[in-house]
Amino acid sequence: MKVKLTVGVVVTGSEALKSEKGANIYEYMVDKISSLGVEVVGFDKPISQGAGVSKQASLFFSKNNVDLLLVIEGTWTYDNLLIDVTKFLNCPIIFWATPETFNVPFPQTCTLVGITQTCGTLVKMDKKIKVILDDIYREEGFNKFKNYIHILSIIKKLQFTNIGLIGGSRCPGMLDTSFHELELRKQIGPEVIYVPSSDLLSEINSITDAQAEKVQKELIPDDQIENVEKDIMLQSMKIYIATKKLVEDYELDAVGYKCWPDLRHANICSPCFTLSKLSDEGIPCACEGDTMGAVSMYILQLLTGRNVYLGDFLKADTKTNEAQYFHCGAASSNLAKDKKEIIYRKNAQYSDYDWIDGLIVDFPLKPGRITFARIGEIKSKYRMVVYTGEATETDMFVRGNPARVKLDSSAEDVVNGLIQNGSGHHQIAVHGDILDNLKLFCEFLNLDLAVL
Repeated sequence: MKVKLTVGVVVTGSEALKSEKGANIYEYMVDKISSLGVEVVGFDKPISQGAGVSKQASLFFSKNNVDLLLVIEGTWTYDNLLIDVTKFLNCPIIFWATPETFNVPFPQTCTLVGITQTCGTLVKMDKKIKVILDDIYREEGFNKFKNYIHILSIIKKLQFTNIGLIGGSRCPGMLDTSFHELELRKQIGPEVIYVPSSDLLSEINSITDAQAEKVQKELIPDDQIENVEKDIMLQSMKIYIATKKLVEDYELDAVGYKCWPDLRHANICSPCFTLSKLSDEGIPCACEGDTMGAVSMYILQLLTGRNVYLGDFLKADTKTNEAQYFHCGAASSNLAKDKKEIIYRKNAQYSDYDWIDGLIVDFPLKPGRITFARIGEIKSKYRMVVYTGEATETDMFVRGNPARVKLDSSAEDVVNGLIQNGSGHHQIAVHGDILDNLKLFCEFLNLDLAVL
């Protein structure tokens, strides 16, 4: 679902100071913000003493239910006026002030005085304030503002997000993937849609071999398939077709997939290929019924536009601070260094569990800067746990999707931090260093953040 952010815009202007440029600044900024694909509601009167303008602005922005208010500091003005303007708002407020040059005998606008006075007062009143100190016409300042828009748009989108739990519950023996559904809705926004295994099985049984074979030929290069029996290939394609239909029917944005024991009991192979392919298509999937893993993957995808990795923290070298990660072969193919080197083969993990080995997408995680981030609940309060590192070249030390990472912090500190913050065993990671944006995301959403 496309959800537009509503941005309020207003400018301050004092009769005692030079504010003749205020109207031009206001019109310029309204036009520029409108180009970002957001809904702009501008209050076109400058906030100054007298005429009850500040109270009019208060009612205007409250009526329009703005998600963000931009206050352009045209000049210093009385701080009580901005208290009026923001009185009924429970959203972030950005103050933008153009610094005055040093070679002017006396400040003409006193913008710096204005924001230190007004913003300090508003913080005392529990308002969430951010400040941009830059020329209003410089792209650097506007890019900072655009980033605020980006993060707040994601937070609003999360209020309309559907996370599917296919299988209807977590996997047995994995209490660490449990979550508080109502607190998730309240604190972060997504709704969990429970899709019973019976729906999945019914869809799988309705798909013909001919349909499955057609999809296989469209999706998988023949020369990258290794030792996969026809019935396993067709069954894997049927799981993909069926799951994609459920994603469309239930309007799911991300999926926590309870793969076992349900499919095993139904004599259906493991669904790793399905999770990989759906992730390729923009529907991040976490296996083993890990709903909060899926939520975390979706958030990282929204923040970066990149596919997200899920893996178990398998090994750590406390001397070199290197870590190895792994999962069965369900990662997005876009996480491979070279897609031509991907091998489509049977899962090597499940035969010991009396479960049919399904098709996997076999490759190591590509190298590059990487950020691990997972949202989880501890004592009914959600928080995000973050750490960073450098993904390096690795051999296939295990089948599936292995990864090797040189951690920025000590391996021991990372492990202890994960434990002390009640993080789950699935580690969620995306390429790039996005720590600053995660800090903003948590600040705007009032989430606790633990950086390891």
